[in-house]
Amino acid sequence: MNRIPLKTLILAAFVILLSTMAITNLQGLSALSDINGRLTSLVDSAMAQVQITAEIQKNMQEISRDEKNTILAMTREQMDGFATSINKSIANIEDLQRKLDPLLSEAVRKDMAEFTQTWEAFIAVNEEVRSLARENSNTRAAALSAKEVRTAFEKAQKSIGILVERLKVRMTTNEDVDALRATGIIQILAAEIQLGLLEIQRDEKNIILVPTLEEMKVFEDGMDKTLALVE
Repeated sequence: MNRIPLKTLILAAFVILLSTMAITNLQGLSALSDINGRLTSLVDSAMAQVQITAEIQKNMQEISRDEKNTILAMTREQMDGFATSINKSIANIEDLQRKLDPLLSEAVRKDMAEFTQTWEAFIAVNEEVRSLARENSNTRAAALSAKEVRTAFEKAQKSIGILVERLKVRMTTNEDVDALRATGIIQILAAEIQLGLLEIQRDEKNIILVPTLEEMKVFEDGMDKTLALVE
C-alpha cells in the first residue's frame, strides 16, 4: 500500500484551511455589508427628519411674511396673490408632516403633536386676519396680527424649534447607530484575527517545508509578529 507523502498531506490540509477561512471571511463580509446598510438607513432617516422640519420652518416664515403683506395690500388682486401663496405654504407643511410622521420615534412624535396643536391655533387666527383684510378692516387685522397671531406664531415656532433640536441631538447620539457601529467594529476585528490566523497557518506550513534553519527563522519571526497583532 502506497503512503501519501507528508508534503502532500500538509498541502491538502492547507487547501482545506484556506477554503474554510474563505467561507468564514465571506460570511463576515456579508454581515459587515448588512450592518453598513442598516447604518446608512438610520443616518439617512435622521437626516431626512432634520431636513423636513427645516422645510416646515421655511414655509412657516413664508406664511408669516405673506400675512403681513396681505394686511398692507391695496387691492383684492394683491390679497388674492398672497392668499394663494399662504395656502400653498400651508399645503406644503401638511405634506411635510405626512412625510415626517412615519420616520419619527414615539418620543419625538409627542413633540410633533405639540407642534401640530400650536400650528392649527396659528392657522385659525391667520385665517381671521385674512378675512378682516378682505373686508377692508385693516386696522383690526393689523391689531389681531400684532397680538393673537404673533403669539400663536411664536408658540408654533418654538415647538417646531424644540423638535428640530431634538432631532439634531438624536442624529448625533443615536443609540441604534452606536450599537450597530460597535457591532461593525467587532466584525472587523474578528475578520482581522481570522486573517492573522491564516498567516500563522501559512508560516507554520512553510516552516515544515523549508530546507534550512535560516528560512525557518524568517517564518518564525513572521509568526511571532502576527501573534502579537492578534493578541
